[in-house]
Amino acid sequence: RKTRFAFTLQKDIFLLKTLLQVNPWDFGENCWEDAVKIFCTRGWVVTERSLKDRLKALQKAYKQQTLTKTGTEEEKTDRASLLEEIEKIVEAAEIQKIVVVHRGADDNEFEEVCSETSTDSSGNDLSTNHETASIIPVVNTKEQVIAEKKDADSSREKCLKALVQENTPPGPITFRRKRARVTEEELMEKRQEHDMYMDTKRVELEECKEKRLREEGERRDDIAKMQLQIQKEHLEQQKIFMGILSKLIDK
Repeated sequence: RKTRFAFTLQKDIFLLKTLLQVNPWDFGENCWEDAVKIFCTRGWVVTERSLKDRLKALQKAYKQQTLTKTGTEEEKTDRASLLEEIEKIVEAAEIQKIVVVHRGADDNEFEEVCSETSTDSSGNDLSTNHETASIIPVVNTKEQVIAEKKDADSSREKCLKALVQENTPPGPITFRRKRARVTEEELMEKRQEHDMYMDTKRVELEECKEKRLREEGERRDDIAKMQLQIQKEHLEQQKIFMGILSKLIDK
């Protein structure tokens, strides 16, 4: 009768390290099959579903601070740091999806507001021939995505209100006062500054992503080397066993 597989603190740590190596969040669901194969090299019979369920349980316990107290301090610290690293990767993957969804919406929203408010005293449109601004929110956590979008919306609203006030005809008391007009060059300058800031953030995000992908590629190479080494050791053990068996048969 086969012994039922049960997770322990040591096996949890091995699971977390394995998932960081195969990284199913960036490389796809097929990486879970690689994780199952790595467990099999240890002689542990597990399923993809059992690994996913265990990871969810660990993540929930980590967030609620209800992880088991058994094990050494070093093991518990190692488990916590691995879970924290996984949380960062998961959040980064979710943020990337949010960025893609909001990218087009933010561009259209900003262009529409600018076209409605950028007019001179004669009603002429000042937004003609403007280049389309590229508004791409680049942040590191889901909460920061929301905060960044709120800050951007607030900043745009203040800027546009100022533009409207400058272009609004003066009242009876200030009728003879010279009214400031927003020129096309001023509007272009403001938008270019905003574009440069967002482009810088986008480059930072791409650099972080490239670094993470490079590290994941190195981890996958290490896994392949480890599997090859295990196969070699297994073949050597088989040769030794067959040699001993042949000697016993000869006797």
